[in-house]
Amino acid sequence: MSVRPSQQQGCAQGSSTGLMFWNLAANEIISEVWQPNVHLQSFADDFIFVIREPTGAKLKATAQAALTKLERCTDKHQFKVSTEKSTTVHIIILVSGPRVKWDNQTIIRSISLKYLGVIIDNKLNWVDHLINTKTKLYI
Repeated sequence: MSVRPSQQQGCAQGSSTGLMFWNLAANEIISEVWQPNVHLQSFADDFIFVIREPTGAKLKATAQAALTKLERCTDKHQFKVSTEKSTTVHIIILVSGPRVKWDNQTIIRSISLKYLGVIIDNKLNWVDHLINTKTKLYI
């Protein structure tokens, strides 16, 4: 006798069709028409927004609108987004970035983030990445 658990949503990790279904859904999200100053990039299951606006108020409004739109897309496909693993980095000196929310949870602001193994800091000087790489080499 064998028991087979029922699958309610998504694809089992490692399934032969999982990658195909993910690519179809992710392609739909990437193909959305975003505001002119909003650029969405993705690799595997990681998404990153690059948003440019002249003022903090416009940046906050544009970023929040982009996140709200992405949230609608992920809800449609029943994707879960981990706000604990999400972060914002405001790349400008002497000004803190706006606070934005996902599903009424504030996304953590940071001075750096790791994307595809590269540490990007708010000054774009790569010091954090080089220190991290050097540390790994000595281990």
